[in-house]
Amino acid sequence: MDITLKLGDLTVGAKSFGGQLTSIKKGNLEYLWQGDPKWWHGQAPILFPIVGSLRDNKAMTSNGPTEMPRHGLTRKMEQTLNNSTDTSAEFEIRANEDTLAKYPYNFTLRTAYTLKNENTLETKLTVINNGSEPMPFAIGGHPAFNVPVDPSADEDFSDYALHFTKKMTWDSPMMDEKGLYDLNDCTPLMKDSDTLNLSHDLLSHDVLTFKNVPDYTVTLKGNRTGHGVKLTFPGFDYLGLWSAANDAPFVAVEPWIGCSTCSDEDNVFEHKRGIKIVEAGKTFEAAFTITLLCKQ
Repeated sequence: MDITLKLGDLTVGAKSFGGQLTSIKKGNLEYLWQGDPKWWHGQAPILFPIVGSLRDNKAMTSNGPTEMPRHGLTRKMEQTLNNSTDTSAEFEIRANEDTLAKYPYNFTLRTAYTLKNENTLETKLTVINNGSEPMPFAIGGHPAFNVPVDPSADEDFSDYALHFTKKMTWDSPMMDEKGLYDLNDCTPLMKDSDTLNLSHDLLSHDVLTFKNVPDYTVTLKGNRTGHGVKLTFPGFDYLGLWSAANDAPFVAVEPWIGCSTCSDEDNVFEHKRGIKIVEAGKTFEAAFTITLLCKQ
């Protein structure tokens, strides 16, 4: 099922498969990556109940073993549209026999999209523990944006940069061939700077990862046109930055709660960095916003 939200000249599309976005348009300008299998068929999946990868796709939880592919289970599952208006929609998926066999917890995941104004979209993630034991999980967004936003403009991929609210120094741990973080292999990204200039070479080796981004805010913007997006993600301790190989014309800017298994971690799910625990019968909520930046 496809749905469309609209407020002024902001139009947002979403679909029930994965409960994910399919379009973010301002007027006729499309900001969201449209999913070309030449590079990556995805667009903006919701990651749950893991972000990234487990070692050999397996781990042990307090409720028994779990086995999941990268980024979890729900991003490739049909979801139910709970409700919708002209400016909001909420999707839901509940644990079933298939999910319980891979992740032994009785959960409900809700993803709600709300147009806050003519430039801003909020994504609210709700996790409910329907079981009788504490439930460990990770969760995150994976929205990918066209770079450049306007294909007719006089700019290219290298004209874009990531801007932070404060200067920072950061080295990103790199991923090995199994999608795990090698903490002995880190790439310097920024030194006392608030700007990271983008290039295809920079993003050629899987995902770059930031932790504790200042003010939980980052802006992806073209230096010539000013087109781009500003993401604000309070409570999301990690931020992923990714693009596909072979000079893909998009960048995914990904707010995460949790991350891939690291080289110094064991295989106990609850021991993973960033894991959240929601108690039996309780609810966890987090939200991030995407604000469109228009031509100057």
